[in-house]
Amino acid sequence: MRMCSLSFVLIVVCLCMAVMSAAIADSISKSYYLGPFAISGINPPPNDNTYDWWANTMRVNGAYKMWWVRGAPHDRVYYAESTDGIHYYNTQQVLAPAENDVEKMHVGSPCVILLPSGTYYIFYEAPAGSEYSDGPDGSIFMATSTDGIHWNKYPSNSDPRPVIEGYNKHQSHYGCGLPTVFYKDGKFVIYYVDDCQGTGNLTRRAESYDGIHWGTTAGLTQPPTDHPVVLYGAPGDIKYSPLLGKCVMTFSMNGTLVGQTADNFAHDIYVAVSLDADGKQWATTTPNTVSMATPARNVTATADPDMTYRLRSFPTFVTNPLGQIDTKTFQVNYMKGKQATLSEDWKIYCSTWDMYSVLVNLDAFSADPIMFPEGFDMLDSSGTVFRMSGNTKHSYCNWETYCALNPGRENDYDRVPDTNISAIPTGLFYLEGLNITGSSGQPIYWIYNFSRYGYADQQDFLSQNPDSKTYTLDDAQLNAVIRDFPYMGLRSPKSAPSLGSIKAAGDGESVTLRGKVVTAALGDYFYAEEPDRSSGIRITGNASPGELVDVLGSLVTLNGERTIASTTINRFPGGPMLAPLGVSCASTLNGLSTVGLYVVVWGKVTSAMTTYFTLNDGSTRYLRVYGKATRNSYVSVLGVMGAEIRGTSTVPIVRAISVTTLG
Repeated sequence: MRMCSLSFVLIVVCLCMAVMSAAIADSISKSYYLGPFAISGINPPPNDNTYDWWANTMRVNGAYKMWWVRGAPHDRVYYAESTDGIHYYNTQQVLAPAENDVEKMHVGSPCVILLPSGTYYIFYEAPAGSEYSDGPDGSIFMATSTDGIHWNKYPSNSDPRPVIEGYNKHQSHYGCGLPTVFYKDGKFVIYYVDDCQGTGNLTRRAESYDGIHWGTTAGLTQPPTDHPVVLYGAPGDIKYSPLLGKCVMTFSMNGTLVGQTADNFAHDIYVAVSLDADGKQWATTTPNTVSMATPARNVTATADPDMTYRLRSFPTFVTNPLGQIDTKTFQVNYMKGKQATLSEDWKIYCSTWDMYSVLVNLDAFSADPIMFPEGFDMLDSSGTVFRMSGNTKHSYCNWETYCALNPGRENDYDRVPDTNISAIPTGLFYLEGLNITGSSGQPIYWIYNFSRYGYADQQDFLSQNPDSKTYTLDDAQLNAVIRDFPYMGLRSPKSAPSLGSIKAAGDGESVTLRGKVVTAALGDYFYAEEPDRSSGIRITGNASPGELVDVLGSLVTLNGERTIASTTINRFPGGPMLAPLGVSCASTLNGLSTVGLYVVVWGKVTSAMTTYFTLNDGSTRYLRVYGKATRNSYVSVLGVMGAEIRGTSTVPIVRAISVTTLG
């Protein structure tokens, strides 16, 4: 393992925590122990015959990307991805030392940032000495990538150079390392450990616009000795929390208990919150020791009571792409394993050093339920499987079907006590767009939100969904799906009543739409039409133009306009993009048959108010348009026909999507 682990362990062993542990044990509002990671190709044994540590993890579009350190046999940076933050796949080594004069033998402690431009930045440590007899002389390096897997070191892969270089070399000192970075307000903020002087670890802070030039503020280039010391000791990870408006730190300490010997100590993971928004002050005096950062919370005292392995170290936060924690629940990953005694070689138990995870709500979020990892599967006491999405649990139909739909991943779930999830709201069915068929050639079913839709046969399905994947179930499994999901009919527009006939129904009557074409989206409602343009209607909810929708809801009248208050909207891509119908002002006022249609109208603006204007196309009729235009201008309006009550009458209006001035 990289030399920083030894330095880190020595520091935490020297910190006496007997009094502090008792004082802060009750500071955690809520916690949950997720347990060990499962990494494809590595866990479980016999593949796992070396150490894993420093799980730098970001959540990107609901999935998880992780970069961590693994012995191969020396430290290398590995990459894997996950749907739930615990079970990882696509495992591969992505970074190794260049073996030049400043980067030898090891690369470790990766910290990755993904900017909105699509560029990944990785900051990592490496020693200049291939053996430790003359001192590691570590420095911090940077590389960029477009996919997080293939990296270009600064300034080149063949001859990388430090962006923060260790000093006072050849003195058997650790150097600079353990970088932890987040991106905020257009700049990188880094914390790193400096042990170049041999007087103990200092945590320094610096800023940069480009990740290369670092100073007390972004835009300056200064040596490490000019970067301010904000802490004494070595933190594991420091990130910014927008919800707290402060920085948070996680670190490991020796929670020595009375009666334990030096060879029988235990390490715990702690979380602390800065006193200021910039993360420069962690207690009433600065710098202060990591162990006395205020307030500090013992994460593993309540969340990970398993003391089979007493060594817990190298904790990191799960963050968003910018390295910020934008959730109320903190997910803390850390290494846990068997600790060698002081007289033993530290490497003899390194095969037990694996990565684990806990969830924590701090005092500020005591009223909020634990937020489980996105995509995390859990099984409650009744045998119901839930998949988590933020603070909402989405149900599978049953355990048998879950196993059938997830072959080889039947153990990718966690048994969660009911008390941990009872406060979490229940959502709809999670597997949106899942296509299943029986082994005997039954029609393919499309599962969405506790409903299934049929296709006439597989050829019909493939003609409408050429790129879709299907899951084949045996008859018993398929019957379970059929039993648990209500049937909504064939996926054909002809199988549901027309919009024209639906509009004639009374308020409060349940309605079902199938295969209607979305023409416009306006805030919290949209308009959909028959494919033959015969009728259209307003629908509450969200959909995008060009999609086909199936809708369950009830009919209501809002200020004179017939509207479907939806309870379920099923959205299908690949529908037609309908062209607007050209209508005159006079034709729109001959009854309400055009209400709900996607139209284009034109004429002269005869009056203009704050939220609407009046349009006349040369006839004796005037049409109100909700939008903005200039009086006496000639305009073309693209929009949808609506209706409103004016006086004692219901009259058509146009809800503008765009207004174009003519001439």
